[in-house]
Amino acid sequence: MPPAFDDQVTIGEDCSYHIQSGGWFGFDTPGFALIEVNTVVVTDDLPDGQGYISHNFTLTGNITTPIGISGGGAISLDETDINWTFNPVGNGIQVRDELFQVDITTRLLNDPVDVPAISPNGHSLISTNIARTSFNAVFVTLTGTQTIPVDDTINIPPGYPVEGIRRIDL
Repeated sequence: MPPAFDDQVTIGEDCSYHIQSGGWFGFDTPGFALIEVNTVVVTDDLPDGQGYISHNFTLTGNITTPIGISGGGAISLDETDINWTFNPVGNGIQVRDELFQVDITTRLLNDPVDVPAISPNGHSLISTNIARTSFNAVFVTLTGTQTIPVDDTINIPPGYPVEGIRRIDL
């Protein structure tokens, strides 16, 4: 018996979507000589059953071209999460509202092969994609420098940013 029809997704279909991250600190504030962010990593948690095809950047202002791409971005149709690393220490972002933007194309895979009723190929199952960003927030005062890692995977700060604005369910 063939699998149930689902008009939202089809095995072999390409999915194109946009990730935007930024607008972080990076501006002079009373009491601080400087606030910047550096060592930024944007991660696309590819859903199981979707393979990487391609990506294109739109970088604004002081966002540097990513110095490292790891994970699925290196191999076609790989399901591994993609990480883009940019603005290392010494080249921090010091202006607010700078944005990292990337358009990504993935493909729905037949994975596991010929078992459409089992995850991740259950035709009526939800595919979830979550974008994550981590960075170092650097606060320079007249008495010293404090660096705070911002990373939701270690819950610092808790719920930053709210998952609902960086998650898509289809």
